Amino acid sequence: MAAGRVAFLVTAETTDTADTATTELKKRLKESGLFVADTAAGSETGRWLFANRRELLCERDPDKFTEETAAAIRQKALARIYGVGLPVPGDLIAADPFLLTLRLADCLSPASIGQLSTGNFVLGRLTQSAFQLSTQEQVIETVRKWEERWVPEGVNLARSGAVFYAAHAAESAKREMTIIGGLGLIGVTVLFWIVFGRVANIIYVIGLIGLSTLSGFAATLLVFGHVHILVLVFAAMLVGVVADYAVHAMAAGASSNWQNPAVRRGHILRPMSVSMLTTAAGFSALAFLDVAMFRQFALFAVAGVITAWLLVLFVYVPLESAPRRPEVTYQRWLRLTSSVNRRMPGGILYMSICLLLAGLTVLGAMNADVLDDVRQFQPRDETLLEEEAQIEAITGGVASQTFLVSQGTSLNDAKRAEEAALQTLPEDAGVLAFSRMDPSNERRADNREVIATRLEAPYLNDLQARLGLSSRPQDSTPSDAQRPDWLNDLHVTGKDGMHFLIAQPIGVGGWKGPHNDDSRQVDVAAVYTQAFGSYRILAALSLLVAAVVSAIFILFVYRNWRALGIVAAPCAAMLGGIFIPAVFGLPVSFFAMAGAMVLFGVSIDYSAFMWEAGRKRENWTPTAVLVGAVTTLLSMGLLAMSETFPVRSFGVTVAAGVVCGLVYSMLPYRLAKCEGETHEHGL
Repeated sequence: MAAGRVAFLVTAETTDTADTATTELKKRLKESGLFVADTAAGSETGRWLFANRRELLCERDPDKFTEETAAAIRQKALARIYGVGLPVPGDLIAADPFLLTLRLADCLSPASIGQLSTGNFVLGRLTQSAFQLSTQEQVIETVRKWEERWVPEGVNLARSGAVFYAAHAAESAKREMTIIGGLGLIGVTVLFWIVFGRVANIIYVIGLIGLSTLSGFAATLLVFGHVHILVLVFAAMLVGVVADYAVHAMAAGASSNWQNPAVRRGHILRPMSVSMLTTAAGFSALAFLDVAMFRQFALFAVAGVITAWLLVLFVYVPLESAPRRPEVTYQRWLRLTSSVNRRMPGGILYMSICLLLAGLTVLGAMNADVLDDVRQFQPRDETLLEEEAQIEAITGGVASQTFLVSQGTSLNDAKRAEEAALQTLPEDAGVLAFSRMDPSNERRADNREVIATRLEAPYLNDLQARLGLSSRPQDSTPSDAQRPDWLNDLHVTGKDGMHFLIAQPIGVGGWKGPHNDDSRQVDVAAVYTQAFGSYRILAALSLLVAAVVSAIFILFVYRNWRALGIVAAPCAAMLGGIFIPAVFGLPVSFFAMAGAMVLFGVSIDYSAFMWEAGRKRENWTPTAVLVGAVTTLLSMGLLAMSETFPVRSFGVTVAAGVVCGLVYSMLPYRLAKCEGETHEHGL
C-alpha cells in the first residue's frame, strides 16, 4: 500500500490555470484505471469521522487533550459558524456543535492537504504494484501526455512516489541493455561469421538458450507452482553453458570438415556429457539447502542443462549443415586452430600468469568490501529528488519507506500495541495509522472520557444556548459506519490468525522506533539489505556445496586424482571473478555470487573439454574454448559497462572470471596430457 502512494503538486502563475490543470490531471489519472485519489473516499471517510467524532482525538495521547485544547476547540467552532467563509450545515451544527468532525478531518484524513496558495495537491494510491513494468509505463505515459498539454502554458509538476523511481530505474536499465546487448549481439555475430562461416549460427544459439530456459521454467513451475524472482538472476548461468555447448558442436563440425553427424557427435559426446553431469550434480546438491530459492534454482539448472545437452547432441548436430563455402571456412578454421595452439603460453610464462591471477585474487580477498545496501545499487534521479524535496518543503515531510508494524492475537490487541508505539514518535511527526482512525476499546473509552469531562461538561450547555439548540447531540455510533478502504489497507491478518497493523510515520527524522515487544520499526531498505546479505552468504555456501559435490562426482567418474583439476580450475576462476575486481575498488555483492554461478557452469565446461583434449591430444579444443569464452564475454561480460551496480557487479565478475577460467582450464589439459592417449592428428 505504501509503495503505491503517489503525490503530485501542480503550480502555475494563476490560480485558475492551476485549478484547470489539476482537474485534467485527476481526470487522466482516474481514466487510466490505476489511480484512486484520497478524495475518492472523502464521503466514506467523513461518515466514519462523524460517527466516531466523540471517540477520536487529533492528539495521540488523551492526556494531551487539555483544558486549553478544549477552550480552543470551542472558540474555533464559534468562529467557523459565525465567521465569513463556507457556511456550516445546520444539521451538522445540531449533531456536532463543537465541529469535532471537521477538526478530525483536518488532522486525521489522508486527504487533509488540498488546495494551497502555492498550488494544488493530488494525493492517492495506485491500484497495481508500483514495481510492475506495465504500471510504470501507463502512469508515466499518462503524466507525459498531461505535461505535453500544460507545460507550454507555464504549469509545473512535482511528483513523489516509488513508481517514478522504479520507472526511471527500469528505463535506465532498458537503455543500457539496448546499447550493451546490441554491442554484444554485433560482436557475437561477427565472431561466428569469421570463425564458423555463417551468421545463422547465432540464431541457433538463441533458440537453444530459449528452449533450455523454457524447460527450466516449466520444470520449476510444475514442482513448485511459482518461480522465485531471484532464480531469474541465476538463470543467466544457462546462457553461458548452452552457448558453450553450441560452440563446441560448431567447432566439432568445422574441425571434421562437417563429416556425418555420428562422427561429429562422437567428438563431443564424452566431454559434453561429463560437463553436463558435473554441472547437474553440483547444482542438484543445492536442493539439500534449506532455502526454497536454491531448491528452485537446483531444479531449474538441472532441467536446463540436460535439455541443452539433448538439444545440442541430438537435434543441432544432426540438423547442422556445411556453410555455403565449406572449404574456405575449413581452411580458415585450421589456420585459427594452428595460431591458437602456437600461442598457448607454456612453462614459466604460464606459471607467471597463473601466479599473477592468484596473487590478485588473494589481494582482493584480503581487501574486499561488501555491499548489500540496496540504496546504493542505483543512483536516484536528481530531478525526482528535487521534486520530492519541493513537496516535502510544503507538506513538512513525505511518506518514507520506514514503517511501524504492530501485532496482536486480536485486532484490539494489535491496536493497543500500535497506540503504545505511537507514543514514542516525535510530537511534530505525522503518521498514517489504523488506530488513529479506529482506536482500541480502551483508547475509545479514554477519548470519550476526556471529551466529556474537559470539553462537553464545561462548554456544551453554554454553546447550545448560544446556537439555539434544544437537545443534546446524539452519541457516537461507530458500528453504523464502514471503515474506509484506505484504512483497511493498513490491517493484515496472517495465516496463523495474528493481526498486523502497518503505520507510516512522516517526518520522523532520527526516530529510533518503539520500545515494546509487539511493535517494531521496519525500514524497507534495511530489510532488503539484510535479505541481500543473507542471500550473498547462502549463494557462497551453495557454490561451495556445488564444488564439493562436483569433485566427488569427478573422482567417481575418472578414479584419478589428477581429474580433480576439472573442478579446481572452475573454483579458482570463481574466486578470481569475485575477488579480483575488489583490487580495483568494486565491492563483493550478491550479484557477484550470481556471476560466480555462471562461471561455475562455463568453467566446468572449459575444464571438461580441455581434460579430454589433453587425454586425446586433440588440437581443436583450445580454439573452441577460446571462442566460447569470447562469446560469454560479449554476451555477459559487457554488462560491466553498466552504471547500475548490480548489473555492473555481475558483468565484471563474469568478465574477470572468464579470463581466469580460460587460463586455469589449461591446468587439467596439462595434467591429462601426462597420461592420456596419443592421437597425433587431432580429431
